[in-house]
Amino acid sequence: MKSEGYWICLHPDHKTVLELIADSKLEKFQRQEGGYITLGHREDRESALKEIQDMLMKAYHEDPDMKRVKAVLLDLYGKQST
Repeated sequence: MKSEGYWICLHPDHKTVLELIADSKLEKFQRQEGGYITLGHREDRESALKEIQDMLMKAYHEDPDMKRVKAVLLDLYGKQST
């Protein structure tokens, strides 16, 4: 049985920088709140968490004070609204 994949998302209005949302729940989240921007997709939770770690390290190198982290992530990974 194939495991569920995960979307790495950013929501401009949320305090959290990045959110990990399962394939089966992304549509529900979009219906309830909208505005999620997908930055990537991974086939399993472990690789998605590793990708988040890599994304944050790249953002840190661009913005060491981490004051513009969401903007930096959008610049690095593009805007793919879902």
